[in-house]
Amino acid sequence: MPSDVTEADVQELTDHLSDYLERVEEGETILLTREGKPFGRLGPVRAEEARQEDDVSTREKMKALEEKGVLSWSGKKPPAREPVAKVKGEKTVAQLLLEDRR
Repeated sequence: MPSDVTEADVQELTDHLSDYLERVEEGETILLTREGKPFGRLGPVRAEEARQEDDVSTREKMKALEEKGVLSWSGKKPPAREPVAKVKGEKTVAQLLLEDRR
């Protein structure tokens, strides 16, 4: 394994995520493992990839999707809709989602 690649188990990564993200920002690559078996990498974006992302605006991306027929948009704000589900009790949908993530 190259010297600029560090191995991190999923639990270790989640316990110290901000530290690992700082290391990635500094150019290090993190090899993700579960039970000692590698399954992915977390690494810096190459300079040419970053430039390409910066060059394409959101408006240009939407226009490309519209040309492909993936979406259509009148340019106006979408109309308000009725909620598709009702929440029972006093909690908001956001609170329920946060509970479910724990």
